[in-house]
Amino acid sequence: MVTLKKTVRTLVRQCINLQPRENLTVVSHESLSEIGDAIWNHAKRTTRNLVHIKYSHVNSNTRGISPGVAGSLRDAKACIVLSPVCLDEHIFDEARQNGARVLLLQNASRALMERALQTDPVKASNISRKLADLFTIGTCIELRSPSGTRATFSINKILGTAETGLARSAGELSSLPAGKASAVLNSGADGRIVLDRIAGVRRKLVKPIALNINNGHITQIKGSGDAELLRKQLRKFGPDGRHLGELGVGANPDLILGNSEDEDQRSLGVVYFSFGKSHAKRTHGKVVEALKGLVLRPTVLIDGHSVVEDGQIVV
Repeated sequence: MVTLKKTVRTLVRQCINLQPRENLTVVSHESLSEIGDAIWNHAKRTTRNLVHIKYSHVNSNTRGISPGVAGSLRDAKACIVLSPVCLDEHIFDEARQNGARVLLLQNASRALMERALQTDPVKASNISRKLADLFTIGTCIELRSPSGTRATFSINKILGTAETGLARSAGELSSLPAGKASAVLNSGADGRIVLDRIAGVRRKLVKPIALNINNGHITQIKGSGDAELLRKQLRKFGPDGRHLGELGVGANPDLILGNSEDEDQRSLGVVYFSFGKSHAKRTHGKVVEALKGLVLRPTVLIDGHSVVEDGQIVV
């Protein structure tokens, strides 16, 4: 396990690439002020133009921080935000439009930060970008797994995106841990997906959950009690709950399944799916998080060419 000191050095020097005379704003919840202070103390070796803002209120329902805190980022060139909950990334739109680059650590803890930066962020970024490029230029994904997944997904004219963990250019936003590539799916998905785990859940499923997919929608859910729990959770989204929203591949070799949802979907060679037409749906002023299911030891082919074999990335 890397130390907090080494983690902070990697974050400041590599992930956000802080430059002399740049102004940096560090925003941390009071529960994470130890990490925020460590970042501030290291960053002042590079620039004297920095601010550390600590806040106390957390609204987990709306995934937000106060307008005053968000507004403090408007004039920053570089921003590092530490939050104990998942944030709505739109709250940073104004800062990004003004040229700020933003690095987020969400659902954060010291242990997560130390695990997240064990991997060389540049290496994880390169793998993620390579996979995202293949999603962008590809037309069809074939997915198989030892537990019984057999499905195809049309990705023609779909843009692949990479979670690099690097925020080095004006207006760029990225999150830690680094390491995933994903694509928002259209209706062209058919076959059978067998989920081996649910992201963010520590325990393993009693029995894998089988999903029959037709034209991008789940038509049948089979399994034990975990399958019934999944049905109930998907009902929170209404009719959109059974829509496949996103497919992604994890690219970080140093994350362990069961620690958090953020880590699970970025673990090396894992394929994840999000359910619901959008990543988060607002219901009566609250935000319902998209549920994510995991396929372990997958084999992924794009236009007939292997990119993942039995959970190992081969590109």
